[in-house]
Amino acid sequence: SFDATGVAAGTYNFTYTVPLTSPCTIPDSETVQVTVVASPVSGTATANIQGCNTETSIDLTTGLTGQDVGGTWSDDSSTGGLTGNTLDATGLTTGSYNFTYTVTATAPCVDASTTITVDITAAGNAGTAVAIADICDTETALDLTIGLTGQDAGGTWLDDSGSGGLTGNSFDATGVAAGTYNFTYTVNPTAPCTVADTETVQVTVIHSPIAGNDGDRFFCMADASANLFDSLNGTPDAGGIWSPALASGTSDLGTFNPAVDAAGTYTYTVTGSGACTDDTATVTVTLSEAPIITSIDIVDFSDNNTITVNVEGGVSGTSFGIGDYEYSIDGINFQSENIIQNVPPGDYTVTVRDANGCLPAAFQSNVIVMGAPTFFTPNNDGENDFWQIFNIQSQPNAIINVFDRFGKIIAQIDPTSLGWDGYYYGESLPSTDYWFSVSMEDSDGNPVVRKGHFSLIRR
Repeated sequence: SFDATGVAAGTYNFTYTVPLTSPCTIPDSETVQVTVVASPVSGTATANIQGCNTETSIDLTTGLTGQDVGGTWSDDSSTGGLTGNTLDATGLTTGSYNFTYTVTATAPCVDASTTITVDITAAGNAGTAVAIADICDTETALDLTIGLTGQDAGGTWLDDSGSGGLTGNSFDATGVAAGTYNFTYTVNPTAPCTVADTETVQVTVIHSPIAGNDGDRFFCMADASANLFDSLNGTPDAGGIWSPALASGTSDLGTFNPAVDAAGTYTYTVTGSGACTDDTATVTVTLSEAPIITSIDIVDFSDNNTITVNVEGGVSGTSFGIGDYEYSIDGINFQSENIIQNVPPGDYTVTVRDANGCLPAAFQSNVIVMGAPTFFTPNNDGENDFWQIFNIQSQPNAIINVFDRFGKIIAQIDPTSLGWDGYYYGESLPSTDYWFSVSMEDSDGNPVVRKGHFSLIRR
């Protein structure tokens, strides 16, 4: 028996001899020849090869030891990246891939093969940048990941442009100047990969419109025109539009003409662009005007004498205007009602003023309220010795008659005199009631007659 294990390849001779048997004298022998062929050696697999999927040339022979050269490699896992003994791992996902090395045998030996494993780790993928729609500078939390596709999670963002608005993956554009900003996303490598992957996204920030803050404006109708823009608070942008339209036709400029334009609320709109919405603010305009007295109506000779003051606006010309008017007959005490009640007989100067301060105030002097005493006491004590119509001196042509209870005229009083002394043709008349009539002109020059009664009291 021939054990060829460990025997070098080659040809070996073996002789077979048959021993002599007497009386034969010559032994017989025969030689046989054995050729030993070396069996193929595909080697022994070492530790798994570690590779990155960015590597283009991984030598698979580094995963074997003791193998014969000249063998062939097979791509057991169908990676598609095998060429000879070289693996191109580009694009492979993380995982383990098997490759078999086969050494072809010479008969009668059989082929030898050894399988090795390559562990591939995917390199970091920062993704591919996609367009981000322009944002407004009022945006507080833009997710920058919407600007990437296919990226690995867990990367970090860098504020390339120094906007100051980056926190994690969120961009706060508040207060950032209009412009274009770059942000880079980085995914660090995992061994055996050694190169980080980066991708940059771009964000364009648009200035948001600022209409300012609401304001108020007061005009007297006689004031000069003024721009409502100056009445907005804050820092509004110029170039906005005012609505409703100004009657003076200056809506694009916002120039308010108090003699033409109406009071009310005017809205200033600054149009936004792109992602920015329109912004609005309002100015509430209040108008007033100085008064003009058009007429005064007097009710006198009554228990409640009144002065009614009729006015119109000094600019608008409308009855009672648009002002907040106050009325006075002494220049000190003012009231908002145009009818002044319980006015004692007297000579007054009526004043009408605008409570908002629009000037000038209106005045009318010599407003006469007349009346008659309800009694007199002609006893020569210096008090109430004569009966006379109050303020009748302003009516020098007035005719004043006094009657007894039978309708007899017992006195005709000169309007310029002290009045009636209680005598009739030198005789004192008794204490009783008497009646009077006054024919005169009213404040408009029309003839009027006032009548009443009074008491004569003797003490």
